[in-house]
Amino acid sequence: MASAGRAAKRRAPATTQRLHSGKKQLLGRGQGAETPLTGYLCTLPSLLTETMFNLIFRGIIFMKLLKFLSVAAASAAMFGAANAATFYLGGGGGDIGKDEVFTSGPAWLEATAINTEEPVAPVLHQTALGLGVKTGDHELAQLDNVGDDEAIALDFGSAAWLDSITLSVAGFYDDIRIYGTNDAAVTAITSGGLSSITSISTLLASATGNGIEGFKTIDLSGITEAYRFLVATIPGGSGDGFRVKYVSAEVVPLPAALPLLLSGLAGLGFASRRRKA
Repeated sequence: MASAGRAAKRRAPATTQRLHSGKKQLLGRGQGAETPLTGYLCTLPSLLTETMFNLIFRGIIFMKLLKFLSVAAASAAMFGAANAATFYLGGGGGDIGKDEVFTSGPAWLEATAINTEEPVAPVLHQTALGLGVKTGDHELAQLDNVGDDEAIALDFGSAAWLDSITLSVAGFYDDIRIYGTNDAAVTAITSGGLSSITSISTLLASATGNGIEGFKTIDLSGITEAYRFLVATIPGGSGDGFRVKYVSAEVVPLPAALPLLLSGLAGLGFASRRRKA
């Protein structure tokens, strides 16, 4: 009996050792990151944090976009009403150079003289009856094709809904052509004849003169597209000529806040990509 008790005591440490070993294994599985479950549980807080951040971030962008759209709509209505303008192009300036800016309230336009058959440089010629183009010392300084094919390009600075254009000294048989374009190259034409204008423009109206007084108003309000440039010219045939006296249009400028907001949204998108990286 005594020997049996001593044997049991000798076996006890081994059993205790195995129990301690099993406990350590269980604790190791519960505390470490060695199993897939514990690894996922450890990364779950960071995943949830990043997901919440992305949702909040996208929500901020969405709210900013909605705010911009509402402001842009209000701005478009405000600017459309404010910039409906009639420009008087007449005066006593005589030869005033190739380009001249005219204003009507907050709106403006820039008139440019065009000679499609340079090297003779064209200049705008201004009288009380409006603007013409002069390409030499022995002509009437109207929009005509005596010697060279001439035109006047009117740049509104941005897209404009056209209302009307009023001409003067447009006689009975004067042929008139009015074009619209959004191609800025029209103001730099120096060769190629009138086809260099027509190839990049849309014909908006054709008309003939209106008798001895020669005042002719051409209604453009039915044009369904906005144009930045309005071009007045005359087709072939010698002796036709007129001046541009009034132009009426509703200018639709780009809202001033748009470039700033777009750059801000681009910056937010860049920050989001950096966050994901």
